[in-house]
Amino acid sequence: MITAKNILNTCEEWVSSPKVRGSIVNIYENPGSSDYKELNKNITRGVVRFIADAKSKKVFVWDAYLAIHVEVANKLSSEGKISGSTYRNSLLLGEANLSGGGAKMTDSDVFGHVNDLMKIVKAKKPLGYLKEYFDKYEEIFKTDWSFVSRYVNCQYLTDMKNKFNEIKSLYLGN
Repeated sequence: MITAKNILNTCEEWVSSPKVRGSIVNIYENPGSSDYKELNKNITRGVVRFIADAKSKKVFVWDAYLAIHVEVANKLSSEGKISGSTYRNSLLLGEANLSGGGAKMTDSDVFGHVNDLMKIVKAKKPLGYLKEYFDKYEEIFKTDWSFVSRYVNCQYLTDMKNKFNEIKSLYLGN
């Protein structure tokens, strides 16, 4: 159980418990092993969502089945805990599976068009509306997300970056 004494002695912090669609959503800032173990006991299916803020270098985690990113982002933004909305490049949105005392990133709403881009680039067709996503991914991958790995295993992010670099190379003809 996380107590006030435990919070004061670590970087981990429980920051908010907004009510979303009738459920209380406990949000943890920069969660550690003890937070993940506690979450794993109480969450629906062993999956959490997270928001990483590149400006503040903070990561916020909650039960994936209680709230979506935009709901939590709105709450955290209104409290001044994150720098903007879910559509800014300074925020990384992700999902992670819990195991033991940690979390491993498995998905992100942000990278929903990576596979579409790969198909179009390999077919040597114009990007069309996907050019906007190409540009967005380029900006996202210029951001230093290394701080996130202190709280979430981000091999998925590395894999997406490598895939995007392949797309970029094909697109630019390198």
